[in-house]
Amino acid sequence: MFVGGLQVAAIPYNSAGTFREVIEELHQRGLPATCRAELDADEEGHLWLHTKPAVRAADDPFLPPIKAVPVEIRPRQSHLLERLLAREDERGRVQRTALLTPDAGDWALSLDGQTLGFLESHPYPGLHEALAHGFPLTCYAILRRVTNGPSTVDAAIPDS
Repeated sequence: MFVGGLQVAAIPYNSAGTFREVIEELHQRGLPATCRAELDADEEGHLWLHTKPAVRAADDPFLPPIKAVPVEIRPRQSHLLERLLAREDERGRVQRTALLTPDAGDWALSLDGQTLGFLESHPYPGLHEALAHGFPLTCYAILRRVTNGPSTVDAAIPDS
């Protein structure tokens, strides 16, 4: 496994075959072989990779959900947010896969083909890097109903 051009981990020999099969399938479909994984280090500095060899489901977001970034909702889109929250769970929370797109120097967050709002103004190098490599800019959107206040949306994106 390479991160930023440096090898940080390797798949154990007895597990490599399964990973190779998935990587070959992705290669044949013209898709990049990337992974979302959790790394642990022991006292001796060994890294342990926690992942599984599987193709990401089409409705799973591509971007790793590391940091929740507030989304400023467009005033005319508050009805869309309320409609989505009508299907909320007991906690007043809905998690959906959303699309991020660059828009005049900002990042727009869309659900169901409609722009819901924009990420807070901030440089997001991880998003620019993913865009430059042609990766899908999908992420989790976390919608919350707030008692006695406006509903909120956060985008779960890489920390940058």
